[in-house]
Amino acid sequence: MFIDSDILIDFTNGHATAVDWLDNSSKKEVLRISMVVAIELLVGSLNKKHMKEILELFERFELIHTNEQISQKAYGLIQEYFLSHGLLVADAMIAATALVLNDELATKNKRDFRYIEGLRLVDYL
Repeated sequence: MFIDSDILIDFTNGHATAVDWLDNSSKKEVLRISMVVAIELLVGSLNKKHMKEILELFERFELIHTNEQISQKAYGLIQEYFLSHGLLVADAMIAATALVLNDELATKNKRDFRYIEGLRLVDYL
């Protein structure tokens, strides 16, 4: 299952719901994050200590790098959904990664993804 950055941000902020949810989910299946999610979290670093904590958090996940197939899928998603739904580049890359690997996406922001055909969203809360 892919994890969106919003859940990881809650985790790094110490929200008990996110901590419990990630701990329980990791017992049931492999948790993955896309390189885009990793970059989003790093960009949100408050200082060197916080960045170190984020980098340590990444060790809990399988990190999926972007490849040509994911890039092409994101390109198609932008063509299909940018004008109609305002799909942003980072969200297109995250959705494309989950779609290409035929995996589910856990996110708090379902409104950002719910219209993408074939994308399976997981309830977080």
